[in-house]
Amino acid sequence: MAVLGVPVFPHGNLAFFVAIFSEMVLEEKQFQEQVYAAVVKLPEKQAKRIYARYYLEMTVNEIAEVEGVDPSRVRDSIRRGLKQLGKYF
Repeated sequence: MAVLGVPVFPHGNLAFFVAIFSEMVLEEKQFQEQVYAAVVKLPEKQAKRIYARYYLEMTVNEIAEVEGVDPSRVRDSIRRGLKQLGKYF
């Protein structure tokens, strides 16, 4: 038997794997919070576009349509914002 691809062995090891999994979930949540904090430090337009693209899962075309701009402008803005985020991490 396996839990999330990690084998679960009899005789009490399940508690160990649950503890490891819980720690991984906490670390992931902290990382997501750090990413969000970095996103909101970007210029407003980039932050909104990255938020729409990756948090709201909108396509570049959908964002461009809502803003009334060419999709290439949105794509370039997101690319620049992601490059800036790369400097934080």
